[in-house]
Amino acid sequence: MKKIVLLSLLCLFLWADATQEFDDMKSEDVEKIMILIEEKAKETLPIQLDRLTQLVGVIAKKNTLEYRNKINTNNQTIAKMLKEGLDDVVEDTFDSNRKDLCRNEDTRYIMSKGGIFIYLFFDIKDEELFRFTVDIMDCK
Repeated sequence: MKKIVLLSLLCLFLWADATQEFDDMKSEDVEKIMILIEEKAKETLPIQLDRLTQLVGVIAKKNTLEYRNKINTNNQTIAKMLKEGLDDVVEDTFDSNRKDLCRNEDTRYIMSKGGIFIYLFFDIKDEELFRFTVDIMDCK
């Protein structure tokens, strides 16, 4: 997840340098930032996030940024964990991503202007396992 936050920040700073108005960002500027992040991410995809999770897609939609992740469900331990304790996996994954986004001043600022981060997780057959969103309300 750290790679995603760094990529998001790089695009944010590129946008800020181009406009010289980072402190005066408006809600409508969030869409531009999300598009920049999507474009930069596509240059480096797929990205291996950990030994079992790979970021395979990033899609900007208005004020949202959707991260599409694939989990190696061929791993028997992971497959069992998803089958028997999916709620715990979702809760832990959400909490980890929420903390990363909320701790970072820049991504928190994007969220304060209406930015929303969506996380989708798929198995190796591209069937959706779970999803969640992180927005500024999750940082309180």
